This record gives sequence, C-alpha cells and structure tokens, in this order.
Amino acid sequence: MSQSYKDIQIIDAKKTILADITAELKDGSIELPSLPDIALEIRAAISDEDKTFADIGKLIKHDPGLCAYLIKVSNSVAYCRGTESTSINSSLNRLGLETAKNLTSSYALKSLFVKKSQSISAMLKNVWKKDVHTGALGTVLASHCKMNPDIALMAGLLQDIGALPLINKLHEHAVLTMPDQRKDTQNFVDQYSRKISVYILKQWKFDPEIIEAVENRENWQYQHEGEANITDLILVARQLSYHGSEQFKTLPDIAGLDCYQKLGLGKDDGSDDDDQSLIFIQQAQEEINEIKNLLS
Repeated sequence: MSQSYKDIQIIDAKKTILADITAELKDGSIELPSLPDIALEIRAAISDEDKTFADIGKLIKHDPGLCAYLIKVSNSVAYCRGTESTSINSSLNRLGLETAKNLTSSYALKSLFVKKSQSISAMLKNVWKKDVHTGALGTVLASHCKMNPDIALMAGLLQDIGALPLINKLHEHAVLTMPDQRKDTQNFVDQYSRKISVYILKQWKFDPEIIEAVENRENWQYQHEGEANITDLILVARQLSYHGSEQFKTLPDIAGLDCYQKLGLGKDDGSDDDDQSLIFIQQAQEEINEIKNLLS
C-alpha cells in the first residue's frame, strides 16, 4: 500500500527535526532551556559556604512566588513537625539548604513546561505531569528505602527535560501537531529525548547520580554492582507511574527487574497479595498527592 502525502510529510518532518537537533548538538548551537536567573542565583548562593540562611532568605524574597512555594512545602506533610512556618527563614531552617536548593530547581522547572502556543502546550503539560508523578513516587519510595528524597524528586522531574528542544521545534511542522497525530508525535518525542536530556543536564552541571538516572530512563534492563542507587529507585517509580494504564501491560514484570530486587520491594511472604511497592504507594497516597499538587 503506497504512502499518502500526509504520511510522507510526517516522515519528512521527523527526519528534519532529528537532523536539525543532531547538527545543533554537534556544533553546540542547540537552543537549550534555561533555568530562570533567580533559580541559578539561589543554587549558587546555597553552594557558597560564606552565605548564611539570612543571606539566602533575602535572595529568595526577590521572587515572591518562590518564597511562598518554599514556605508552603515546609508546611507540607513531608516536612511539617507541628508548628506552622510563616517566614522564609524558619522554612529554610526546617527544609535545610540542600533541600531548598533542589526545591528551587523544581519550582523553576515547572515554568519551562509552559508555552503560549496552543499546539504544543498540551504536550508540554503531559510531559510535566508524567515527570511530576514519577518524582512524587520517587520521593516517597526514597524515604521508604532510606535514600535521599530530594535527589529522587529532582531525578524524577528531570526525566524528560530533553523533550523541550524537540517539542519547541514542532511549531515549524504543523502536520505533527494535528489532533489525530499527537499520540504518534508524543511517542516520537519520548523516543529521542533521552540523549538530549543528558546533554542538557551536563550543561547545567547537575550531579552525576541524577544524570545517570536520566540517562537510563526506562532502561528496564539496567544493572550494576553494589547496593541500590537513585537510578534503581527512579526506574521503579517510573514503571509504577504507568500503573493502571494500557502501557503498563506492555512493560516487563516489575518483580523481575534488577532495580526492583535491589530495592527489596518484593513480597515478604510469597503470597499472592500485591507486591510491597504497590502496598506502600497506596499507604502513602496522601503524601504523593500533596507533592503532585505542590508541583502542578
């Protein structure tokens, strides 16, 4: 059966986007998403040993939205220990500077997935929604597995950061944003965004363990020596984020994955009950929903 003119247009558009992205990656001209200046300033200030909590609090107050967000997070189920925090300084003391740094980045990331163009805004929102779900699941699993929940959150939120340059090019190819084509276009973006994600995170100078977790996004055969790491945790969170969807049925059995076994999330007693990961997720649903609401 011969291809239709529209099919040829779609194929050509995808080839053009990939060729452009490849060329731009090679010569360094790719248009990267940029974290807002205030986020970069705060991350740098927190890394500066000479800066005090008061110095960082003053800087954060320059962005009222971020200030309100950090106070809100500090009063969430995950961090609140009784007395409500009403100031940025008390919130920073409760959160800790490293957590505040990662939360600042998570707050800034959300703005990158907002575009005025109607043709791509829905796709960006879907990508962000997926990463928020992964990050929220990763956060509660990290607490359960005695790993760093702040790093897990960032690794989850950054899973698809490489989708941004690809999606931003879609406006040049209207055929890829037509309603009947959006699912196929989303699959196209998912397929090719991983390598771009790694490139972006190296440019942003993120921690190697976060880069590794992004580089192995949905690499269900991932294996390594030693104890479980953030990559293992995010792989499990990513697969659990598909639970209840049609795509979940196409994924490998989670119990057979090396990452799952390393985290020790299997059944305790050999019964036919749900595995421990799903039981724990059900029990932690309130916290998961709160994290998702804070980032939505």
